[in-house]
Amino acid sequence: MAVGLRSLEAVLRKTQSLQEQADATEAWAERLQRELDKERAFREQPRNGEQQRPKLVSITQY
Repeated sequence: MAVGLRSLEAVLRKTQSLQEQADATEAWAERLQRELDKERAFREQPRNGEQQRPKLVSITQY
């Protein structure tokens, strides 16, 4: 019976280890996604005068 108990404990430790790895990987993926979102937002911002100048409109006299 002791052998079965040790095997069960080994399986539980391995399961816990894999769960910890999965949690760490998920946290890492979330950090990468936040970085990607920040980079995307940064790239979408107007640069040095882009879309900041008023557009010139021609005036037609009647």
